[in-house]
Amino acid sequence: AKSKTTITITFTPKAALNYQCIAFCSIVGQEDRMQLFLKGQGIGPKAAFSYDELDVGDIFVESVHQYEVDLINQGDIAVNFQLVPNTSPFGTKFNFS
Repeated sequence: AKSKTTITITFTPKAALNYQCIAFCSIVGQEDRMQLFLKGQGIGPKAAFSYDELDVGDIFVESVHQYEVDLINQGDIAVNFQLVPNTSPFGTKFNFS
């Protein structure tokens, strides 16, 4: 008799990587297992700055200039932004908030 069943496959990637595997289904009365090739890609957040480059030009020594740059999540999943201080000689001349 012809019949069918629905199987739910859940894909939960832990990182933005390509994943693949083979699932096997054993059927009573059939010698060989059936194979189903599964593949998927984990997609990470898609964050981008509102500018590709910010040229501040010539600045007088000891003067303070302030600029605003937006960090935008353009992806479909939530992202947590975290500021990591730059400890290079020039990185310490910039403050971020």
